[in-house]
Amino acid sequence: MNTKIKCLLLVVVLALLASMNNPAEAVSVPEAVAAGDACYQKGDFGGALWHFTAAKDLNPKDPGLWEKLSWTLTALGRTDEAISFADQSKNLGMDNTRVSRMKGWAYLRKADDQRAAGDLTNAKTNYEHARNMAANGVDNDLGGRANAALGQISGPTGASGANTTIVEKVKAGDACYQSKDYTTALAHFTAARDLNPADPGLWEKMAWTYGAMGKLTEALSHIDEAKKRGLDDGRCARVKGWSHFTQAEALKAAGDNAGAKAQYEHARNHAATCFDKELGERAVAELAKLSASTTSSTASTSTSSSVSTSTSSTSSTALSASGSSTSSVSTSTSSSSSSTTASSSTKIKQPTKEEIENRIKGFASKEGFTTYTATDGRLKVKNSKGEDVQLPPDIFAPSGNLPGKEVIEARIQKWAAKMGYTTATDPHGRMGVKNKSGEFVALPPSIFFPETDESAAGTASDPVSTLSN
Repeated sequence: MNTKIKCLLLVVVLALLASMNNPAEAVSVPEAVAAGDACYQKGDFGGALWHFTAAKDLNPKDPGLWEKLSWTLTALGRTDEAISFADQSKNLGMDNTRVSRMKGWAYLRKADDQRAAGDLTNAKTNYEHARNMAANGVDNDLGGRANAALGQISGPTGASGANTTIVEKVKAGDACYQSKDYTTALAHFTAARDLNPADPGLWEKMAWTYGAMGKLTEALSHIDEAKKRGLDDGRCARVKGWSHFTQAEALKAAGDNAGAKAQYEHARNHAATCFDKELGERAVAELAKLSASTTSSTASTSTSSSVSTSTSSTSSTALSASGSSTSSVSTSTSSSSSSTTASSSTKIKQPTKEEIENRIKGFASKEGFTTYTATDGRLKVKNSKGEDVQLPPDIFAPSGNLPGKEVIEARIQKWAAKMGYTTATDPHGRMGVKNKSGEFVALPPSIFFPETDESAAGTASDPVSTLSN
């Protein structure tokens, strides 16, 4: 009997040691999925990928987890992996309709990226793949976008010679844009647009260029023209967001902090709509800087600014990347599972379900939308066409001031060490992170999260320890 008891105790001890050596097992699949959904809703697709991967590793035979990973990879622009994960979900029993939707949106994103890079041949092939996946009523929105893009690439009937000229002018415009010769770039894009005014992508390029030139009114009017011709809302919001950001930078340099604040807020709001993490983080950081400056001026104390998330120029980063055309992953009504550990003078609470629903109702009322309760019990929003509307990330965010420079830089250093990266001062004099290739990388949004009561008490998880790149 004593021997059996000893053996039993040994097994228990070994199990405990194993669990201590494998922290991932301390997280349940539902917890990991909820955290991934919250990250996805906030536009933190890197964080969502981390959490969904943890869930999949705990239950690799669940096709729904491979599905979530596929959508997230598409949002990140890793479309080949997204297609592979969609196929894996099918192998595990996912129905064909959902698999076709996953793959179709991945093909569309891949085609959008290729088109933006001037690779019209491969873009056409992948738009055709997307259209085929959307066939037979699988996804009418997807099919409509793919068909519209194919029509724009093909151009007017009998205009093959003109198309060659358009491609040449677009390439010349892109080259001038990258070298920041915006006046010449605009001339090339305008000439291309005049040859095929039905192509929203040409109006989009003109809008980017006007934005980079600091001509906000022209940028907004041209992106509205692109939208009228079928450009998706996400890409329109991205152009508007970066145009407002450029305007804010100019106003700040001129000493107009009030005007800059308004433009940074526009940029932040558009970033939430199009899930542009870099734009959102930079706008939030600049707003925190302005807020700290105002507080410092009022209190006659010195307050440092928060850090930037990237050193790439606004204009070149914006035009070279394509907007994401993805369907939304199901999201949780709870806010992100991550919180901060550094001390702060502002203690805030994560919003309750009631608070979140009140915010959703307020958002719907302001935008002229309607709310409804979905089958899973969550409150959602529909537009006038009866389509589900993506909620802005601040619906789920805690309220309060962002942490100051010292707290943020401590988090940056910890995250860099975790990832095997190094910290460096960017050309603007702010702390950034370089990867092993010596390139500056974007920071996780949780770097800028305010402190919660739980983290102040030492009971909440550290955002740096729970995020990868």
